[in-house]
Amino acid sequence: MNYIPQYELWADYRQRWQADLVTLIEQDRDDPDEFASAFEALVAARIPVYYGEELTAVFAHNERLYQQVTVWLFNSLTPKQREKLQQTISELATAFRELRAEAEPQPPEFAGCQIER
Repeated sequence: MNYIPQYELWADYRQRWQADLVTLIEQDRDDPDEFASAFEALVAARIPVYYGEELTAVFAHNERLYQQVTVWLFNSLTPKQREKLQQTISELATAFRELRAEAEPQPPEFAGCQIER
């Protein structure tokens, strides 16, 4: 299985999506609820509309390749490398648990578009 370059397809997707985002931002937004709704629709359409079948297929293909490479890498570690990896993962897990414990119980409420004209 070979890697399929994805950067041209990704750049094309980003240009199209960002152009529509800029258009949305530049539009008259007297109604924050309307803007929020349009923005949510744009975000929701990102994958099915903007990625397209080709980019979605390339991502899926490369994801399978990344999984195979990851398994190969883990299986090729020396005992010392494996111990260091386990230590690093354990430290990261501890840091994430600490961050979660410090987090607010509920995320802040969405207040609509905060961009000033």
